[in-house]
Parts: sequence; structure tokens; C-alpha cells
Amino acid sequence: MMSTEKENDFVGLELQLSPIVSYYMLQTGVSPFNRLYVKNYSDEEIDDVTVEITSQPGFLLPFSKTVTLPRKSVLNFEAENLISPVFTVALSERSEGEITVKVSRGGKMLCGQSAQVTLLAFNECDFSSRPESLAAFVRKSSALKPVGAMIEKKLTSWKQKYTGGFYGESSKNDVRFYFAAAYAVLCEASFVRAEQTGDDLIVADAQELIKNKTASSCELALLFASLLENAGINCVFGRSGGAWYVGAFLSDECFGDTVIDDSSLIENKIERGVNEISMVSVSGIFEGLNFESNEKRTVSAIKKQGIEFFVDLKYARMMNVLPLPERVKTAGGYDLKTAADYSDTALPRKIEEIKGNLSGGTLVTREKQWERRLLDLDMRNPLLNFKVSAYTVKILTAKLDDFIASVPSFTEFELRPTDPGETTLLDAFKEDFTKTVSLKPVSDLLLYEYKNKHLRLSCSGKDFERALTNVYRKEKSRQEESGTASLYLAAGFLKWSVDETDYKYAPVLLYPVTMVRRGGLEKTFSVSVNEDEVHVNTTLLEYLYQQFNIDVRALSEFKAQSLSGYAPVLARIKKEVSGQKGWAIYDSVYLCSLSFSSYLMWKDVRTRMDKFRESKLIRSLLENRSEYSSADATDKQLSSDEAYLEDGKIYLPISADSSQYSAIVDSLSKSFVLHGPPGTGKSQTITNMIANNIVNGRRVLFVAEKMAALSVVYKRLKDIGLGDFCLELYSEKTKKTDVVDKLVNTMSLAGSAENKASNENRKELSSLIRSIQGEMEAMHTVHSLGFSVYEGILGYLDNKDAPDCLTIDSLFYEKLNKNSFNRYLGLLTELSLRAKECGNIEKSPFRDVGRFDYNERWRVKGESILQIYYRELKTLKSYARNLIPVFNMRTVSLTREKIKGLYEVSRLINGSDAVKKVISGGRENVSLLSAAESYLSLVELERRLKEAFSLRYGEFPEKVFTPAEVLNARKKDSSMARLAKKYAASVKTELEKEYRADYYAELLKIAQNRFEIEKRAEKLKKPGFGEEEAALIKAAEDLRALTKAAKNVYADFDVNVFFESCRYIAANSPFLYLEYFASAYESAEKARAQFSEIFALNENRRIPDIDRETEYVLQLMKNLDLIAGWSKYQEIVEECRKSGFEFVLEPLNVGEITPDDILSCFKKCVYYNFVRSEISLDDRLCQFSGLTLEEAIERFKAVSEEYERLVRAELYARLVESLPTPHDDGDHNLEKVILLRAQKNGVKGVTLRKLFTQIPTVMKYACPCMLMSPASATQFLDFDLDKFDLVIFDEASQVPTCKAVGTIARAKQVIVVGDPKQLPPTTFFGADFKDEEHLDVEDLESILDDCLAIGMPERHLLWHYRSHHESLIAFSNAMYYDNQLLTFPSPGEMNSKVTFEYVDGVYDRGGSKCNKKEAQELIKNILVRLRNPALKNQSIGVVTFNGAQQAYIEDNLIKALREAKLEEEAFERDEPVFVKNLENVQGDERDVILFSVGYGPDRDGKLSLNFGPLNQAGGYRRLNVAATRARMEMKVFSSIRANMIDLQRTSSQGVRGLKAFLEYAERGREMLVFNSRSVGVREKGIGEYIARELTEKGLKCVYDLGVSDFKIDVAVVDPRDPDKYILAVICDSGNEYRIKSVRDRVAMHTKILKTLGWNVHFLWTVNYLGNPKREINKIKDLVASLTKAGAVGKKNAKEITARYKRTYRSANLKPLAKAGPDYVLNDNNVAAIKQKIRNIVAAEGPVEENTLAFYLMTVYSVPKTAKKAVQRLYDIMKEEAELIRETDGYVYFTDKDVDTFRPLDEKNKRDYTRVCPYELVAAARCALELSGPADKDGLVKQIMTLMNAGRKTAKATEWTEKALELAVKEGFVILTVDGNYTV
Repeated sequence: MMSTEKENDFVGLELQLSPIVSYYMLQTGVSPFNRLYVKNYSDEEIDDVTVEITSQPGFLLPFSKTVTLPRKSVLNFEAENLISPVFTVALSERSEGEITVKVSRGGKMLCGQSAQVTLLAFNECDFSSRPESLAAFVRKSSALKPVGAMIEKKLTSWKQKYTGGFYGESSKNDVRFYFAAAYAVLCEASFVRAEQTGDDLIVADAQELIKNKTASSCELALLFASLLENAGINCVFGRSGGAWYVGAFLSDECFGDTVIDDSSLIENKIERGVNEISMVSVSGIFEGLNFESNEKRTVSAIKKQGIEFFVDLKYARMMNVLPLPERVKTAGGYDLKTAADYSDTALPRKIEEIKGNLSGGTLVTREKQWERRLLDLDMRNPLLNFKVSAYTVKILTAKLDDFIASVPSFTEFELRPTDPGETTLLDAFKEDFTKTVSLKPVSDLLLYEYKNKHLRLSCSGKDFERALTNVYRKEKSRQEESGTASLYLAAGFLKWSVDETDYKYAPVLLYPVTMVRRGGLEKTFSVSVNEDEVHVNTTLLEYLYQQFNIDVRALSEFKAQSLSGYAPVLARIKKEVSGQKGWAIYDSVYLCSLSFSSYLMWKDVRTRMDKFRESKLIRSLLENRSEYSSADATDKQLSSDEAYLEDGKIYLPISADSSQYSAIVDSLSKSFVLHGPPGTGKSQTITNMIANNIVNGRRVLFVAEKMAALSVVYKRLKDIGLGDFCLELYSEKTKKTDVVDKLVNTMSLAGSAENKASNENRKELSSLIRSIQGEMEAMHTVHSLGFSVYEGILGYLDNKDAPDCLTIDSLFYEKLNKNSFNRYLGLLTELSLRAKECGNIEKSPFRDVGRFDYNERWRVKGESILQIYYRELKTLKSYARNLIPVFNMRTVSLTREKIKGLYEVSRLINGSDAVKKVISGGRENVSLLSAAESYLSLVELERRLKEAFSLRYGEFPEKVFTPAEVLNARKKDSSMARLAKKYAASVKTELEKEYRADYYAELLKIAQNRFEIEKRAEKLKKPGFGEEEAALIKAAEDLRALTKAAKNVYADFDVNVFFESCRYIAANSPFLYLEYFASAYESAEKARAQFSEIFALNENRRIPDIDRETEYVLQLMKNLDLIAGWSKYQEIVEECRKSGFEFVLEPLNVGEITPDDILSCFKKCVYYNFVRSEISLDDRLCQFSGLTLEEAIERFKAVSEEYERLVRAELYARLVESLPTPHDDGDHNLEKVILLRAQKNGVKGVTLRKLFTQIPTVMKYACPCMLMSPASATQFLDFDLDKFDLVIFDEASQVPTCKAVGTIARAKQVIVVGDPKQLPPTTFFGADFKDEEHLDVEDLESILDDCLAIGMPERHLLWHYRSHHESLIAFSNAMYYDNQLLTFPSPGEMNSKVTFEYVDGVYDRGGSKCNKKEAQELIKNILVRLRNPALKNQSIGVVTFNGAQQAYIEDNLIKALREAKLEEEAFERDEPVFVKNLENVQGDERDVILFSVGYGPDRDGKLSLNFGPLNQAGGYRRLNVAATRARMEMKVFSSIRANMIDLQRTSSQGVRGLKAFLEYAERGREMLVFNSRSVGVREKGIGEYIARELTEKGLKCVYDLGVSDFKIDVAVVDPRDPDKYILAVICDSGNEYRIKSVRDRVAMHTKILKTLGWNVHFLWTVNYLGNPKREINKIKDLVASLTKAGAVGKKNAKEITARYKRTYRSANLKPLAKAGPDYVLNDNNVAAIKQKIRNIVAAEGPVEENTLAFYLMTVYSVPKTAKKAVQRLYDIMKEEAELIRETDGYVYFTDKDVDTFRPLDEKNKRDYTRVCPYELVAAARCALELSGPADKDGLVKQIMTLMNAGRKTAKATEWTEKALELAVKEGFVILTVDGNYTV
């Protein structure tokens, strides 16, 4: 069919169509368009020409294409195969159709044409023109399988084997036998021949043919061919002479063409003998003809008739003539079964699968864990619970695999509607979620659309445009707000459920797309895919793992090589979820925006990790190791005094203790973790940090998870005047107009700064600090001895009662140092200890025993020698007694000398020949004894003379010396000289002449002595002692020894008696007694020597006689068990001697000092000398005045309070000064234009995120501090903006690391503030979920925990301010903070403010989960408190353990309050009553906390130890939160006592903590358990001595009061109330010195104590040392005054009043002559007016603004009606800025600080409500000093009395109360926790 049409001169159309259209054409790719030409006849190019193809009925798919026609050209439109598979498959009979082609431009038709075609039914085959089309009807079907089995059975009956394949190794016979068997089976089926006419027929499917056994010849031929093809046999079939034939190739070959019409080709193959093809006729089957007969007949017929055509089936398949699918009728329409569906031999397609381990363990990086954690796992997230809405559009998808394979990267797909008439298509997708659409026509249609870059939607017309417009607008809005795209094609949906009932759908594959809208009225929409960001739904993967333990999380990182490679992902997920009942994956695809609450944070982590790694902290977290070096470490704690010094660089607009100050300093340069336990001033510290950073030009991002935390800091910033420079953006609900207005207002401040500096104030503070710190430093500086003066004083006081018995010289003191002193103390301690063990040293049996090394070996030797020596002594004594009468000794005392003498006598009598000869002779021999003595004396004299000679003259001339010669020479001088010369020469001595006489004189002495020797020798020679001098000397020595020994034996020596005794012994020789005595003596001496050696006996030990020696040895034997101690004692004694301690040992040995006194005496001497010396050398101590120091302290307090006010003004001025003005060059001017434009148009069309990127300079100056949540930081701050200098996280224990990293990456420096002992983040899913297999990369519970784990530098806030009673924090401090918090005791410390009330209630386990009785008791307590006037002002909070108890109390409390009409008292107040549980109470606090445990015994009396959240990991932290919420009191209501909790049944830390808490509530401080590591040795302080003396004076008191490191040195009990303290005595003790900062020590903690209700008295140690009695009496007098009414005496009252009170002095207000309005308006008079202002202020200041204006109007005669002049006066007044003070909206003029008050009087009438508030503050201080603490009403009355205010009106009272508020706010007056005011 061909036609040409031309409707104009320019464009023509040529159309040629196929006459028929069928499904066969669609399958084989034959287009119904044989030609489609569009021609341009003109000389001009024609653009925007649209060619559109339509059909009736809709058998073609819509086609439209816009092109440009080149001039004089023809465009050939090779239109794709547009045949609709859905339509043609459903077509069951032949019909007619029409195809229309239109060519148009701009809606105007240029040309067009329509043509008729014939539409064939699906099963209709018209093979007249295309015989090969018959091959398409040779199909595979499930119905063929039973027939194939029958064929195999037939072969078996023929005893032929069927191997399942042909050709290859099989023979021709194998093929022929199977062909014959198939023929036989068909014959046996007895088919009935159906009529067939022409070349057109409807071909029934195989199932119908076999079932009905009716077929036309063609149909049976096609069925036979199907059986052969199914068996793998190449076949041909065709027609010859009107009959149908089927043949089988017996070898693996085919013809070279699809259709064979040459008879010879067939004839040659079937010729018998050739046997290439075996062929039979179909008619033979109908007839039942046997196979071989049919075969023969067929050969004959073919040869005879020839052929019409034959079809080679194998070649047809090769030419892509594929089997038509088998059409199957289904409920949803017709489906198709292809040949592949029935093939059991064909190689199945290769399954593409993702193998291996896909668990999250394969992605064990920290950043991947962050991604997972940021996934929102609640059911509001469409990525888990996808819901179809107006903002989702369904994309028609029959098979998801087709969709995946057909979506190439960045290809633009046009979104197309589906016509309502396409019912089959719409019906297939009528459900929201559909599985694979099994209708092949539908899938074919959609696959065709994909290939043509179309995506079909399930709507059309206006619905189509509306749906896509909704999606487009929503995505555009989201991108503008968040800066990130979230539009996806969500492909594949997992149907899942937790409980098998409520099923939900979650997308699996996410294709990020960009959507484009084009056109005018009729808009078109298209989308394109970003291949790089295609990913699997990570949220779903994480949820599957956490909720169902299905771990395929590694799929989140799966990246296919192409977009078509994502199909295996679905297969793997299907496999993993196959075990879940009811779960399935649907093939649906939706176009939709997909995001969740943390989407932007997740997106940052996923896409910005390379930038994140620039942060040192993030790198540390990723690598799980610290990258912080020693340079990043925090230094030791600094002193807050540095801020007040003259060169201080830190500003403290809010008071800060030293722990806070250290953090503030580090915030300017370091990253660190700041530990902030409850009540330690985190928000004040953060405020100070922010202030110091922004004033130094640094930008700060303050981040907190909760709005409350941001609000607290923001309020504090506003309170110190910095609110204009801080921008709070917590959530997307922030009004854009408010933000822009704020920025505009701040920028408008530029140029308005007033220079207010605090330098002068700092100078005075510096001086005061040095003065106050001087005494403390002098007292506590450690000196060379290793201790301070303070410690020396304590040492002296501790030992002052020791006796003064040691005399230590100054040299010893001079040599003392720390090491020697400590060594001496140790030495003397040891000496004292050993001396005590030895008893009385003077009388000790070991007194002569020296030092030896005691051991077991020694013990054995010692015991042995004592026994031996004892026995030897007794033996010796016995023999000695027998010798007494022999020698006529007449004595009973055998001294050692006598015993030794007896031994010597015995030895000589028995051993000396000379002695024997003497005593054996007559009595005359007795004279020989004296002769021997005389002889030896002369011999010894000669020796001495010769020695003296040798010393004087050298060698003695022994060889030439002749005594006679010398004697003879004396007669002549010449002879003497010659002799001298001769003798000298013999020994070669040069002898001068003048020395010869002396020389000779010496020789003469020797010669004369020699003459006497020789005379004596002659006498000694007579008894026969020998002739030689040596023999004579020997004999003489023996006789001398005998005489000497005899003298020792006798008390009165008588030589005659002795000689007679010797003669008697000689006469009876051998004398046995004497021999045995000598032997006994030698044994005893040997034993004594060993005894002395072993016992190291004193060499000077005296042995008086043998009896006492025996007794001594006996005592040693008896006390030998003590010898070890004595040995050690001797060791110490020896060391002491070496160290010069004779001054201790001597009095100790003589008993002047006891061992107990050794150490104390020594210490007393040393400490006293040290203290006396150091005080005299240090001017700060020797000139110390306590009164002067206290005055300096008071002045410091006042000046430091003023410093804070000045600093706030200076900070504000510096920030305003930093704002760029319009005159300054820079980008800010252009940015201001952008900002003002945005303000003017109401910030329309621009998001805050985008605006911030446009005005970076304005943001830097106008809001250097931004306060945001982690989510809002990501939302509003583009990552590519300049980084903040510092990010501060507050409540970091509640910020997960994954949420924090995005904010951390936006700053250069990080401070993480929080308390690891407080609650971690709480979310519905996953907060507590941990990947147990990969804990090494698993985040801890919060960013705080992770920062601590990697070793990030740390700071600690240590001062606790919240609790008004130490007992309220003591439990947590001891239990959870190792007692590191500095807490302050209150005057009521003796009674705990944590109380316990037992309720006999029942916990309704399994029911309401409430303890109703306990709840009712708690509610009653609340009602009592609200009714009590004394208690109703205290705010109340209720904390429960679970939500059920919380709800019950809340409901019933509201009801009870309503009934009692107490709702207003409960809720209409600054801090209304709240009822919360452990999970949500963090961050809240109240005066009174009522704690309802709730849990308890059930109705059966059984107590379960399951306490809900407490049992969970970290449950103890919940208890810690609850236990630290109270400021004034906590009351615990419980049906459980502590003893009811058996810790053996649980290992929960939380339950253990609960038991300890209940014990503490029941029994108080005694149950506090401190960690042994946190408790050191208590240092003794001066307070102990003061308390001791006060107690002796009758005052009950305690020292070192407090459970933390802060102690009150002495707390004095109120004599009127034994349960309350009245006075805190603070000393310059070690407790105070540990507080290094003067500000902390004398201002802050003193103020805290006074706030708690203490009266404070300072006592200085130097004063106490100098006069203890005076200092003690001061305290006594103070206590007495505090306990009496009218505490101040008249004299003191006058002094106090005089200090504060001044008389009002009036200024000169005489009107000026010639003045008036004109005078005021004249600029020449401005200077005079200003001078008058100064004069008035000097006289009457402070004077209120309007009053001053009235004065000026009086002076210058300006009436009220002269408004210009009046205004001019006000303007001139404002110019005197240095005189202006503004307070609470009132302006005053003064030229000095206001610290006095001026009472009202009749002469100078003043309006009381216009009196400067600072005057009333001074009056308040005066009243409090006069009368002591007072409540508000009493103090107001006293102030008004002092001010002579007259009648107490409401306005006057209100003004006075405002002044009191100012006094408290600025620190002039202290408001105590019990509502009293004090100073």
C-alpha cells in the first residue's frame, strides 16, 4: 500500500504500508511501515515540524517526533515497530484497522494521510506471501512433554535406546527410529482431520490439538515438527500437491534457505540409498499407515508431483523466525508462554548473582558506621515505610529487570501518560505495589517504551500534569531549603512486617534523578539519572540488620559496572529475606522525594568524607587513635586571678572559678573535652568562652541537641549584653524574617560604640591580689626542709607538750635539709620503736651487747656459746675456790683480775725454769724477785736512753761503744772530745765541735746505766739463770710476771706469804689443782672470747667478778628470745651515731628521755626553730595584720563585682567597634544591599542557607556566634562556607558521634562539653544497638564518649553550685564522680536533705505497672507543701522510674490539684510542678524533687529485680541524673527498702546503684561509699587545734566539715539549736591554699557559704600562733553576739552608720539673670550649661535624669511649654556620658561610685521612688550590718526607716524590692537559700 499526499506547496508526505498487521510482525521485527517520507519542497529550512502516528483501534503505539526539515530534502522516518503487543495478543479474530500520519507545525496541520490495513488474529497465519511464517507456529508447549514420554516408551518397546540427544555420536538410525516412533505415537492418537481451505488459517495450540484429537493437515504437520524440534532433530515441512509432509534430517545439516521451492533438492535428500532425509506424509497419520509404507509413498509422491514449498525449520530459526509464544488466558488478560518456557535442554541463562559475605563486617570503617547511625529508623521515614501520596508518581514497570537493564546513565527519559483506553495496561498496575507483571505483552510494551526513552505513568490528562507538578515543586522547595537533591526513582519495593499483620513497603534501589519541566500550557516532564550516586537503600539494609539480624549491609557500597548490573542486588535481598513469612519484593517503581530527619547529615557523611578528614578530631575518630600531640594537651589548672590582673587577656563577664577559667583560656587555642557534672556551671563557662572568642574576632558555633540548652546559653549571652551578636537557629521553623531583621539591626549599630575599658579597675585588682595572696604564699611556700611555715606551725602545735630535754647546736640546724630531715625522722622513728621493744635501755641485760647480724645460724651459735661459757665459768669458779687456801688469799670475791693472776702464777710456776729455780731454793731467793724487777728497769732505761740518743744524734755507735772507756774519758775534757769524735765517726756522723760535750754526756749516761745493769746481772747469775744477757732478761721477765700476777691475786700483797705458797706448790709438784685450774681458765677464756665475738660485746665491758659474770650470762640465756630486737636496735643506734645523734642517744641511755619522747622532742625543737626563723625573715609574716588583710579582702570583693559590670560594657563596645561602617571598603556594602533587599521583600524566594552564602562578611561581623542543633547546622550552613574557628558542643553525652561529625567538620577547633555520667542519646531504634562483631569501629554512645576514648585532651569543671545542701549531691559525688566535685556544706548539714519514706504499696506487675499507693502518698505530700506558707514558694518536681507511674501520678495529681483548688499555686509560677521519668528529666531542676520508685513487691509479695531502664547498660547514669535534680530537698517514696535488694541475683550496675541510693536515703551520710583511690590521707589542719580549744571553752564544734575536698576548717554548732551550725571559721589552711585563686578563695566560696546561710569568720594562723587565747576569745564573742538580739553594740552601730550614711547636700539653683529658652538654644552657652550640670551632680549626685532637667529648667528659667529648649537641655545632659549611670531603665547622673545613702528630710524633699537604687543598696548593707540577716519584709522596712521614707506605700515598697534585686544581682547583698538577706 503506497500513497503520496501534498496539501501545500512546501511539505509532502509519502506513505507505504504492509497490507496486514499481526503479532508475528511484532515478534520478527517487521514494521508495518514500508516507507514513511516527509518532503520539504521549499528553499527554506522548516523547523519544529511534528510527525505524529495514530491508529484506530489502538493497535499501534502512539508516536510523535519533532524535527527540522532541511530545505529541498526528504526525511525518511524509519519508524520503530509500533505494533502494540497488548492489542495484538488480545486479538482473536481478523479485523480491519486504520493508520493515520499527520505532519504539523505549531499546532497547524501541514499534511496527513490515513490508510486501511488488515489485522490478523494472534493465532492466525497467512502464509500465502510468507510461507516462512509457518515456522513461527512450530512452538514448544508443556503439552508436548507427555507425547515425548510416549515416544521414548515406544522406542523402549522396540528395544532402542534413547540417549537424549542426536547427531554427534548417534547414528542415522537413531534419528530415524525416533522419527518413526513419533510417527507411530501420532498414528496411535487417532487424530481426526479438520477441514482447511486456502492459505490462511487459525492455528490451534498444541494442548488443544492433543486434547481434542482434531487437527487440520497443516496443524498436524506443525505439531509433528514441534515434536521433532523439541527432541533436537532438524526437520522440514511443507506442501506438495495439496498434501502436507514432514521430514527429519538424519544427519546434522539443513538447507541453505528458509523456504525451499526446488523439488530436486528435496527429492535428492529423500532418495532411498541417499538417506539424508526421512519424510512421511501427514495424511498417512490420519490413515494409520505404517511408517515405512508412508515413507515409500512419500518418496514416490514427491517425485511425481513436485513440491509447492518446504520450510527448513532450523534455518528459519537461524533467520530469527522464532516460535510464537503460546497465548494463555488469565484473569488479568492474555499472557504468552515462549519456547524458552518449555525447553528442558536449552542452556538456561546465566544467573548474575552477588556472592560472598555481604555483612556489614566487610565495611568495617568508622565512616560507614556513621552513615548507618544517621539513618532514621522510625516509621516516619519513607525509606522504611513508603506511602503513596500526591507527591509520589508511579512508573509503569512490568519487570524490574527490564527497567534496570534499560536505564542508561544520564539519558533523559520523557515521562508519558497512559491513555484511559489502555485498560489492559492500567488493570495490570491498578494496585499501588505490584509484583512482576507476568503478561508478556505488557512487559514487551514497556520494554519498547524504555528503549524509546519513555517512562509511562499510570495517569493521563490533568491528573498527569498535576501529579508531576506536585513532585517538581516539592523537590524544588526542598533543594532551596536544604541545598541538596532528594528526588529518586525508587525501584523495587520490599514488603515487610514485624508481626505478619501490618505490612509496609520500603524501596530497595534508589536512582537519583534530575527533573526538568518544559513547555507552556502543555508542559512536558523528563528525568535523567545520575549514575554515580545510584545506591541501595542503606536505611533498609541497616534496619534489616538491627531488627531482623539480616545482614547484607555491604550492599550499600555495591557499585555495578553499569546501571544494568543492579539486578543481582534484588536477587540477593530476595534470597536473604526468603525465610520471612509474607515478605516479598515488588517490581514497582516510583518517582518521589525521599529524605528523613537526618538526611542532610547523612548526605554530608556520605559525600564529604574527604573534607571531613581535614579535621584532626575526625581523623582521630576514624583511625581510632589520637592525633593530638603533647602540644595540644591542656596545661595544669590555671588561676582565675589572671583575668583580673593588669595584663589579663581574658574577660569574665560572668564570675568563673579556676576550673572554669582554665577552660575559657584553652578555648582560644585548643580542642578538648570539658567535663561538666551537674551544677558545675557549664552554661556560665560556655557563655564566657563564647564572649572571649568572639571579642577576639573568632567565629563560634554553639551546638546542642536540645532547644533548652541553647536557650539557657542564649539568655546568658543576652544578659551580658552580647545578644545582638548571637544568632539562634534551632530548627527549620525559625522565621526567616526574624533572622534578617536581627542581622540588619546588628549591622546598624556600626559606629555607635562607646569606649569603656576596665584597665583602671584591673590595676587595683592586681594590687589587691598580690596583697591577699602574699600572706597565703608566705604561709604555704615550701622551704628547704620540705615543709611550709604553716606546716611548721602545725608541727610545733602537734608536739608543743613534749619535754624540753634535747640540746641541739646551731650547726645541726644549719645542715638540715628536706632529705636529711625526713631521713632523721625515719631514723628516730625507728630508734623509738626499737627502743620500746627493748624496754629500759639502762637496765637491759643486753646493754653491753653490740651490733651483729641476727639470723638462724647466729641463734644456734649464740645459744651454744652461752651454755658453754656458763659451764666453763662454773668449773673455773670451782677450781679457783680450791686454790684460795693454797695461796692464803683470804678473800671471797673472785674478781677477773684475781682469776687472771692465779692463772699467770700457775702458768709461770709450771712453765718457767727461772721461777722453778727461785721457788725451789731457800727463803733467801725471795730477794731475787726484787732484783729481777730492778734489773729489768735498768735494761728498759738503757733502751730509752739509746732511743733518745738516736733521735738527737742519729745512729748509736753500738759497735765501738765500751762503757769503761766512756767512764774513763770523763776525767779529761780532751779525752771526752776525742771519744765523742771517734764514736761519731764510727757511725759516719758529722759532729760539730760545740756539740761534742753534749754528745759525750749522753754516752756517759748510757755507760753508767750499763755499769748498774752488769752489777744486777751478777746477782741474777748466781741461781743459774745463765751468763748471757738475753737469758738473764728472760728469767727476770718471768720473775716480774710472777710478782705482777701475785699482786693481782692478793688484795694486800705480802711477798713472803706468796713465796711460801709457791714453795709449797713446788714441794708438792706436780700440783694438780693448779694444773686443772689453768686448764679451766684457758677454756673459759676461749669461751669468753667467742662469746664476746658472737655477741659483739662492748670492748670496755667491765667484768667485776666471776659470780656476776656467771649471773650476766645466765640472764642473757633467759632473755635470748629478745636478742633479735636488740640486734635491730643496735643497728639503728649505730646509724644514729653516724648521723650525729649523740644528743639523743646519751639521754636515752641514761634514762633522761623515754623512747616515746624521742620523735616529739626532736620535732618540737626543729619546728619551733624553723617557724621562728622563717617568720622573722619574711616581711609578709613578721609584719602581718589580720585586720588589714580582711579590709583588703572586702575591697577586692567590691572591686571585682564592679569589674564584671565594666567588662560587659567593654565587650559590647569592642564588638560594636568591629562592625564595618558604610565608609569602610569591603564586600560588606554589597552584602548589606542583598540583606536589605531580602528584608524588604519579606525574605521571599530565598532560603536562609542561600542567604548566608551570599553575605559571608555580614555573617562574620553581625553574628560571630551562632547557636544551633546538629541538624540545623547542616541545614542552614553550606559546607563550603568558611569554617568556624570554634564549635562547642553542649550536653555532648546526648549527641551521637554520627550527628556530631558534620558540625565538627565545619570548624577548626572543637570543645566537647558534657558529662559521661549523664544520659546518652535516646532514639526509638538503634540508639543502643551495637555491631558486636566489629566493636573496633563501632561508635560509643556519644561524641563525648568517643572523644574520651581516643584520648582527646580534657578539662574538668569541679565546683558544684546547684545544691543548697551538700547531702543532695554527696551521693552522686561519691558514687559516680570519685568525690572530685568541690561541694559546700550547709549550716543544716547535720540533718540530711535526702529523706526516705517507706510506703507499704504493691507494684501492679503485668497490669497497670503502677504503684498506686505510693503515688497517692506522693500526691498528698505535694498538696501539703502547696498549702504550707513556708513551703509553697519552693518549686517541685516529680521523678518516676517508668512512664506508667509517671502517667498515673500526672493524671491523679491534676485531679487532686483541681479538687483542692491549688492549680494556680502548682502551675502559675516561674517553675511549675513537673512529673517526668528517668528518660526525660535530664536538664531539669527544682527546689524539691519527689522521687517515686514505683517498683516494689507484687500482690504475692515477690520482688522482681527488673527495674526497667535501670537494668539496662548505663542504667546507673539514669539514676545519677535523677539524683542530681534537687536544689533544696529530695524525698524518696519507695515500697522497697535497700535490704530487700539482693545483689547476688543481678549484676546490673544500675540496680547496685539503686540499693546504695536507698541506703543513703534511709540512713544518711554513714552509708556513703567512697572509692579508695579517691580518698587520700587526711591532712591535719589548724582547724583541729582551734576546735579542740573551742570545745574546751564549752563550744560544740567540728573541724574539716564537708564530704568533698572543700572543708570548713571549724564549724561551730549553734548553742540554741544542736542540729544547726551557726559559724564557719575559715583559716589560711591547706584546704584554702589548695584553692589557688584569690577570687575563688576569698570571694566566690565565701559568697557561696553566705548564700547557704553561714556566718563566716576568718582566723589567721600567724595570729593564732602569737596569741591563741585572743583568737579563741574572738570566736567566743562572735558566737555570743550571733545568738543574742541586737548583735551590734552602740559604739559599733555608730561606726557602721557613719560609714554608710551621708547628709543630703543641695546644689545652688539660683536662677540665672537674663536666661531663658533662647539662652539654652544658643550654642555659645553649651559649655556653661555643661559646667552647671557638673556642679549640680558634684553636689547632689546621684541625681535622677528628670530631676536634673528640672533643676536646669529652674536655673535657666525654661518653662515646660518651651519644648525645644527642654529637649535641648536633655540633649546637652546626654553629652555628659561619663556622668551617666543607667539602672533598670532609670538614668542617673553621678561623678563617683554610689556606696552611701542620704535619708530624706523636710528641707530637701525628694521623691523616694526616684532615689538612686544604689543608695537603697547602701542602706540595705547598713541595715544588715547593724541587725544581721533579715527576710525581705524585714529588710524593706529597715531600709525605708534608714531612708526616712515615711509611709510604706505600694510604690515605695516595689521600688525598694527592685533595689534589693539589683543588690543581689550585682553581689552587694547575698540572698541565702532560706530566703534571708545577708552581707
